[in-house]
Amino acid sequence: MITPQSYKWFLETTTPVEGHMHAVVRTHVYTRTKYQQMEILETASYGKCLVLDGRIQSSQADEFIYHEALVHPGLLLCPSPERALVIGGGEGATLREILRHRMIRRAVMVDIDEAVVEACKRLLPELHRSAFSDPRAEVRYEDARAYLERTPERFDCAVIDLTEPLEEGPACLLFTREFYQIVADRLTEDGTLTLQAGMTKVNELGFFTALCRTLAEVFPVVAPYQTFVPCFGTPWGFACASKGSDPRALSPETVDARIAERIGGELLYWDGQAHRHAFSLPRFLRRALEGQGLGADTVVVLDGRPLGKPGSPAEARAFLRALAGRSHEVITAVALVEAGRETVESVRSRVRMRGYAEAEIEAYLATGEPYDKAGGYAVQGEGRRLVAEVEGCYTNVVGLPLSTTARLLAARGIPVRAPAAPPRAP
Repeated sequence: MITPQSYKWFLETTTPVEGHMHAVVRTHVYTRTKYQQMEILETASYGKCLVLDGRIQSSQADEFIYHEALVHPGLLLCPSPERALVIGGGEGATLREILRHRMIRRAVMVDIDEAVVEACKRLLPELHRSAFSDPRAEVRYEDARAYLERTPERFDCAVIDLTEPLEEGPACLLFTREFYQIVADRLTEDGTLTLQAGMTKVNELGFFTALCRTLAEVFPVVAPYQTFVPCFGTPWGFACASKGSDPRALSPETVDARIAERIGGELLYWDGQAHRHAFSLPRFLRRALEGQGLGADTVVVLDGRPLGKPGSPAEARAFLRALAGRSHEVITAVALVEAGRETVESVRSRVRMRGYAEAEIEAYLATGEPYDKAGGYAVQGEGRRLVAEVEGCYTNVVGLPLSTTARLLAARGIPVRAPAAPPRAP
């Protein structure tokens, strides 16, 4: 009998306090490209998997769920799609699903990381299934934003298949209102956009809801949906956006008829029933998308490089060494959402750190405080001993600029009261 100890294990963290494990049979690739860490692993349960920056992108066994859910809602909504755009999608499976539509005459795939794509061409033929050699396909290795700003071509469908925007990853600037506007400008009037939108699990809805709200600033119609991807170990969100058409208006019968008319071969996951189920979001998700909320996110910027929350003692140590004796910027974005309307403001402060010694870094690491703090320190905690001076809003450096937050709340008619002063000692 095979025991768990017989395998090496890949641990994927889904949140700072959760994760799941995959038994690894073989490692085909483990390397650092110009842009990200790349692995191609063969797992016992799911076969070959593409892993970027520690996150599974797709697996041989269940990638059809993710890629069919990502591609077909938008293409089936479009009346007569002939030209398609893929942003990202290095393993080629997104391109593959697009090319299954008989109407498609041209499909352009833009991915900044040539090393990832070339490795997938060689080692993941089960995923791309020769899509890269289809005469309708063109693959370009460049920044997607620069390409879209330069090309005069317009597309009937765009599919964004990118990793989630890690602060130092290659996709961090492609999840913004400005980028979505550029994409919208390159779509035809009947054009559609679909994209992956992160986890939809309880307590981890921030990225999903923020992405949908950002899309709604650009597109008149934004239809969120979800499915469960087994190798991810969590339900996964998507969104379909357009200038007028709504995928939620398509009946199961219409979806099935369009699949039969347009698509070669059999789909394994997506059909009329799956379509209706995916867009029928549970109540807690609908409330999160439409409700009221206040959130803030802080980042430390040194020499133009964002420093997020360190994921390990080694990373925290590197952050603190880089900051020692220097000034850096702290930026906090505050977002207030009410009745589907979002207001976002950012606040900037400058912090000058002491020229502290290596022993002080090690003593601070031993407190355990740095690991969930942007830049690896907490000015309101033991980290204050490392700080020489704060210019600007102190509470911004803590993580929530109070004066800006109070003003945003007051502008929405939400009363804000200062805490009562403590009684004076007799």
